[in-house]
Amino acid sequence: MPRDVKQIKNARQSLNDNESKSEFARLLGLAKDTPSVKNLQWTPNPRVVFCTDEQLHEIVKECCSAKSQSILAIDTTYNVGDFYVTSTTYQSGKFIHSRTGKPAILPGPVMFHIRRSEKDFKYFIYTLLEQNDQLERIAFVGGDRDKAQRGFLLPLKRCTFLPCKEHVEDDIARKLVELGMKDEKDEILMDIFGSERNQQKGLIDSTSEDEYFAR
Repeated sequence: MPRDVKQIKNARQSLNDNESKSEFARLLGLAKDTPSVKNLQWTPNPRVVFCTDEQLHEIVKECCSAKSQSILAIDTTYNVGDFYVTSTTYQSGKFIHSRTGKPAILPGPVMFHIRRSEKDFKYFIYTLLEQNDQLERIAFVGGDRDKAQRGFLLPLKRCTFLPCKEHVEDDIARKLVELGMKDEKDEILMDIFGSERNQQKGLIDSTSEDEYFAR
C-alpha cells in the first residue's frame, strides 16, 4: 500500500505512462500492418493519414476529369479529444438519390493531427499525392476560408476553391446590412439560397446556365 500522497501520485503517473506507451505501440503496429495507415509521423508533431487506394482511385475518377462537377470537401472537427480530425468527402456518380437526383456523398481520406497549421495541411495533401499523383488534377475543393487549410490547396494548381454555403451566406447578409438593405436581406438571401423548409429553390440550385439566368 502507498504510504503517502506522493507515492499515490507516482503510482498513478506510472499507469498513465504505461497506457501512453501501449497506445504508441498499437499505432506503430497499425502503421506496419494496416495498408490504410499512411505516412505516420511523430515529429515535428504526431500526425497520420488514413485512406485506401480504392478511395483515391474513385476521387481521381469523380473529381479530376476536365468535365468533373464533383467537389472534394475538407472539414476539420474540433473537441473530439486531444487531437483534430480533418475529414474529406466527395460526390459519387455511382449512387444517385432516386428522389432528388443528386449524387451520394462518400467519405474520403482522413488526417488525425495535434496542431492545426498550414504545414499540417500541406503534409495531408502531399501524403495523398505520394499515393496517387493524379490527384493533382482535382477541379474543385470546398471548405472553410481558413488560413491553415490553404496549405492543402498549394500543389493543386488547377483547382478552384469553393467556400462553404454557410460562410458565403453570412458574407452576403453582412454586406447587405452594410449597404443599408436590412429590410430586403431575407428576400435576397431566399432568392440566392432558396429554403429547404419551404422547399423553394434558389440560384445555387440551378443545374445549367440557362436555368441560372432564368432564375
